[in-house]
Amino acid sequence: MKPFFGKSSLFKQNRLLKILFLTVPLLLVSCNDDLQNYNSSSIFNSSVSSNSSVDDGYQAWLNSTQARDLNGDGQINLTDYQLWNEYLAWRDSDLAEDLNADRKIDTSDYLIFKAYTVWKNSNDAKDMNADRKIDLADFLIWQNYLAWKLTDKAVDLNNDQKIDDLDYLIFLQGSEFQGQYDIGNYEYSGPEVVLTNSGVSLKTMGPYFNEIKINVDKEGKITSVIPTNFQTTLGQDLPVIQSFFNNMKIQRISRLIVTIDTVINVNGTNVNVTFYLSEITNGYTTNLTLNSTSNPITIKFDIYHAT
Repeated sequence: MKPFFGKSSLFKQNRLLKILFLTVPLLLVSCNDDLQNYNSSSIFNSSVSSNSSVDDGYQAWLNSTQARDLNGDGQINLTDYQLWNEYLAWRDSDLAEDLNADRKIDTSDYLIFKAYTVWKNSNDAKDMNADRKIDLADFLIWQNYLAWKLTDKAVDLNNDQKIDDLDYLIFLQGSEFQGQYDIGNYEYSGPEVVLTNSGVSLKTMGPYFNEIKINVDKEGKITSVIPTNFQTTLGQDLPVIQSFFNNMKIQRISRLIVTIDTVINVNGTNVNVTFYLSEITNGYTTNLTLNSTSNPITIKFDIYHAT
């Protein structure tokens, strides 16, 4: 299978630029406390000190069009002036670059650089995109993870009893499956199982099953498109098949494991079922074996990207 973050991952250059644009406003807010705390160990030694010349410089800056609330605390004061002087030193150094892809180098870039530099030297720094290096791309992912963690979408996706950055990476990867798929090569082996009302046998369902199409949204949720002739054949059993597909969710549990989870109603009881997928050309294949009886049931089918 493809690695968790491969050449077709979310972190291609164009996606990175998109993340940069989306992250800059977040940085100016979420890094507020950090920027205030970082002043005691500034990356660049500020020339600001308690003397009359500095006071004059601060007052001149305060009365100029350059004065602004750089640390996002709602005030324009000496702390912002210190940041301004740090920015000027950084701007004239070899480290200065356009970090938010707006085609200019300004204080926004310096704030990103400063927060990133402190993060990189902290225990939070890690290779978030699995490219074997810790750099700005990882920091931006980390910042977006902190914002995601405060939303109702932050859930324990890998079932390790905690919500952390691993869950966020899984959440991001949901969009890798987005699109329309065809189902093919349905196979059934095991005891004869017949749907209650229509009398349709799971063993003979292949021709109908192969005509079903599924749509996957950016969060991995699946909806089905069942052809009219199959709907007619199923009759009162149609809701059972619809529920089987519409309860499906495809997700990447780890770098190597992709699953489809769903619920099957058996004699009035909901049973959770997980299909483990393996990659094939243009899609996935799955092989599910149910050992609940003395005669195991095996269901196989392929999911292809629609052409």
